[in-house]
Amino acid sequence: MASLRTRLKSLVFVIIAGLFVASPQPSEANDAFPAEWFFPNEEGVLDKPLELVGKPMPGLPLTDWMNGEITGKAREGKILVVDFWATWCGPCLRAVPKTNALYEKYEKHGVAVIGVCGSENGQDQMEATARKHDIRFPIAKDSTFQAAKDWRVPFWPTIAVVDRKGIVRAIGIAPEHVEDVVKSLLRDEGVDVDKPAPGAIPTAWLEGMQPDRVRLAALQGAPAPEFKGAGEWINSQPIDLASTKGKIVVLDFWATWCGPCIASIPKANDIHEKYAAKGVVFLGICHPRGAEKMSATAKEHGIKYPIVADTGSVVIDAYKVDSFPDYYVIDRNGKLVAADLSNNRVEDAIESLLALDTP
Repeated sequence: MASLRTRLKSLVFVIIAGLFVASPQPSEANDAFPAEWFFPNEEGVLDKPLELVGKPMPGLPLTDWMNGEITGKAREGKILVVDFWATWCGPCLRAVPKTNALYEKYEKHGVAVIGVCGSENGQDQMEATARKHDIRFPIAKDSTFQAAKDWRVPFWPTIAVVDRKGIVRAIGIAPEHVEDVVKSLLRDEGVDVDKPAPGAIPTAWLEGMQPDRVRLAALQGAPAPEFKGAGEWINSQPIDLASTKGKIVVLDFWATWCGPCIASIPKANDIHEKYAAKGVVFLGICHPRGAEKMSATAKEHGIKYPIVADTGSVVIDAYKVDSFPDYYVIDRNGKLVAADLSNNRVEDAIESLLALDTP
């Protein structure tokens, strides 16, 4: 059983896991991948698990499987993502939507995800927690805690990736970079993992944890709400959905007081200029708080695309926007195909929709 000191140390690292790590420490064992993909090895807490990298994976004596069972031959020849998690671990639960997306996206490429509920505390809540947080990938209990010992788990989540030969390739991966490790291994095999089918917007390109995606579920894939209630326009005559029929529309929800929004203006200008001739309309929907500064902000920062003040937050409310900047994409048929798109995936989404135009 873990000592009180060990538990406290684990809790400290769970807290660290939920924070943005500005300067992770590089690890020689994980040096095949960028250091920023991993949790920092502070006080050598990862020294023992890092000894596993480059060696055959330890065993996984697991029980009480949910969502399928991955044992014996079912593991052979697969890339394995082994995620040691706990029912009480906030960072573990916040990562569930990303892990679900990883499981669903890469299963066809021979990638398996195994969630190991390995903490002695709260293990009896595994089934209820899985239902509450919509865990879709296979999970099981480390009922004797032997797996956690063999894998030398120092904190939750501890995530490792094993290659098709059963060799541990990385351990201590930050949840937001597990896909990066998997993609790296697949690229080594010549798999093009970044190219979706024409018109497809992968779930992994969307932002938000499970509650956010549930909140936006009614919008995703449905006809886009109209721009009713919009106020002053700059760089354009008033625009509504009817006037954009047959075009791809990108909605950039922003605010004059939002630093990241202001910082993204040059990139937004580039997208506007690059794709306008291809039938893409880039629109900035400005939050009403601070909208009196919209004209001055447009001049100061050189905004070139159409922007509008969202009087009364009517458009923001219709699209259920809760952060800034947020990006939404509407296809040529007026369907909202991306509700709250990741900031760095806007061009990917546009290119995917444009690919539908290619015979």
